[in-house]
Formats: sequence, structure tokens, C-alpha cells
Amino acid sequence: MLIAILWIMWMTGYESTISGIDRAVQAFLANPSLRSWCDGDQAKVQRFLYEALRHDGVVLYTPIPRIAVSELALGGVTVPAGASVRMLIAGANRDPRVFRDPDTFDPTRDPRRMLSAGNCCGTTLGRAEMAHVVTGLQQRFPTLVAAGEPAWSPATLARRTLETLPARLG
Repeated sequence: MLIAILWIMWMTGYESTISGIDRAVQAFLANPSLRSWCDGDQAKVQRFLYEALRHDGVVLYTPIPRIAVSELALGGVTVPAGASVRMLIAGANRDPRVFRDPDTFDPTRDPRRMLSAGNCCGTTLGRAEMAHVVTGLQQRFPTLVAAGEPAWSPATLARRTLETLPARLG
């Protein structure tokens, strides 16, 4: 049993970090004017990563449903008792009532209102790994540019992952 739990923890941490790196590199390629955010100042790199995850999050919705114990009104909709409810994280991170111009990539945003920042024990390690990759990419390949459209894998387990992200040295 312990081995199964450790395997699940390793796989979920690995997949989330890899997908987060995908989002950060995709944002890096799509926003060349913002590359200075990835020049090594760790506070700025972290803001860039938070925005990459807000703008195009890895987790689309909460994978474990919540069950309404009684009837309640939620966003103008009546949810009956016993109904399964899931939070659409990707939608919440694009809510115009919370984020000014939510479809624009803007690393100057306050990251405290984002739901994609994560709250598990591996979040800090994952963001450190993401920061290392994005900073290293900027330093080693400063002329890297997008070379086509990304290809997406089918969404599974409430996640959306990249299959390919074409890039070339410019």
C-alpha cells in the first residue's frame, strides 16, 4: 500500500511540474517582450510562473467532486441536495470580476487571487523546478522562438497537457 501511495505522489507531482513547465515555456515563447521577467531575478520569475499558470492552468477543474449536503444557490443556479459539484479552476482564473483583462498575459498581477498556484506539499518544489528550467532556457537560448502551433493531448483526469511545443533558435 505504501508503495502505491508513494507512486501516486511521485506521478502527480511529476506530471503537474512537467505541465507547469510546458505552460511557462509556452508563455515565454508567446510573449517575447516579457522575457526580461525570466532573467534570473527569482521574485520576477515566480510572478511570471504564477501568471503562466493562471493564464493557462494545468488543472481544469477539481478532480474530486463535492456533494451538496443541502440545496443551495450558487452563482444564480440552484444546486439540489446530493448534487455533485466541481470547481472550474480554469474559468475562475479568467473571471473578469477578479482579474482586469483576464485573457491578457500580465505577470504584474497579484498572484494571491489565483487558484492555480497549488496548495499541496509539492507546490514549492514544483515552482522551484519550473523557475530553474525557465531561467536556464532564457540564459542558454535567448533567441528561442515559437516554430508552430502547440499540439494538445486529450484532457484526462481534469488536466490538459501539451504533446508538442515546436520551437527553434531565431
